[in-house]
Amino acid sequence: MTTIEPFIITHRQIMQTDLGPIEYAIEGSHTGPTLLAIHGGMGGVDQGTLLAKAAIAPDHPFTTIAVSRPGYLGTPLHNRTTPAEQADLLALLLDRLDVKRATVVAISAGGPSAIEFAARHPERCQALILISCCMKALPVNRSILARLALFRLVARSHLFVNWMRKKAMNDQERMARRSIPDPELLRATIKNREAWHLMQALQSSLFQEMAARLPGTINDTRLFARSRPIPFSAIQCPTLIIHGNRDTVVPFDHAETAAKNIAGARLITQENAGHVALFSHLERVRRSINQFMTELAP
Repeated sequence: MTTIEPFIITHRQIMQTDLGPIEYAIEGSHTGPTLLAIHGGMGGVDQGTLLAKAAIAPDHPFTTIAVSRPGYLGTPLHNRTTPAEQADLLALLLDRLDVKRATVVAISAGGPSAIEFAARHPERCQALILISCCMKALPVNRSILARLALFRLVARSHLFVNWMRKKAMNDQERMARRSIPDPELLRATIKNREAWHLMQALQSSLFQEMAARLPGTINDTRLFARSRPIPFSAIQCPTLIIHGNRDTVVPFDHAETAAKNIAGARLITQENAGHVALFSHLERVRRSINQFMTELAP
């Protein structure tokens, strides 16, 4: 299905820190600048690696560090529930890896942790790239939380998960249609061989170790449903925000709020794009990120 999954299976590692263990994987030249990739809901270190592969052109010089946030895959929740606590955990990981600074790229539910990292550890954050990110309260129907809790139980059944995986993988276009309802845009995404391959990898990853992705997903969902202060004004690094104007998962006003409150932030609107703008508008997103990073280069 994809070359991404075997890499993660082989190279996932656990780092012990003063705030507990964190799972990570490193890929790249090990000599270039560092990209810290932060995944979204139902994610993990595998989707962090996928995020970096999609967002940055293949010939990039970066060394990518992907992580599993608390509650995902090999990183236990251990009461490290808030974005601030997760940001401090990321800083400790960089300490242990002897990485002084990193460009942070986050997607969807990874946004709050990325924002807190930039605000709490400004000397460590060279730049911030936020793609389709949740950046303020995201009200959730209680029935969704109840279904997630039930799903956490049934996801422990390998038979159930394998049945779901087989059903989804037998018709990946149908599964993708939920994220890209526009028929013309879906056809264009499927026609783009690299974009479709990356999106298939994302869809496939959801069914791998599914039960280990749910504690973090439930924690994120509960946390984001509550209003809380967001430290936009404390962010000092160059910031790029990329968001689809038809995102029904994380509404576009999240991006507008962040762009208004982060000094000097640049907002790139992806027209006719939903929550998976990274895949449906792959080349446009990459061009925006490449231009942003080129301007940052000394």
